[in-house]
Amino acid sequence: MKNRLGSFRSNANLSNFSIRSLLLVGARIVLFPLGIVGVTSLIPVGQTLEGTIFHHACTSAIYREAQLRETFLVAFIDSTLVAIVVTALAIFTSTLAGHVMVISIFLG
Repeated sequence: MKNRLGSFRSNANLSNFSIRSLLLVGARIVLFPLGIVGVTSLIPVGQTLEGTIFHHACTSAIYREAQLRETFLVAFIDSTLVAIVVTALAIFTSTLAGHVMVISIFLG
């Protein structure tokens, strides 16, 4: 009996390890492009990444210049309002769907 239980535990640990490994690999695949975008956004205009991910002349001057433009604040407010409205509608419709699922009587 101990052997079966011990082998079950080792299989569960192996399964748990493989699931976590797959999740970490998936997370790296998803987050790698976001990291590249973040790093390349700090590189001065007209320069590219050559041979290394981190550029020696990384600066936030582009972000300061974008914030000084008048259209940046308008675009930021528009994006924020759209995100708030979409989130509110998603929460509302999900709540309604959950309510219908709870009170409905399914035959079959």
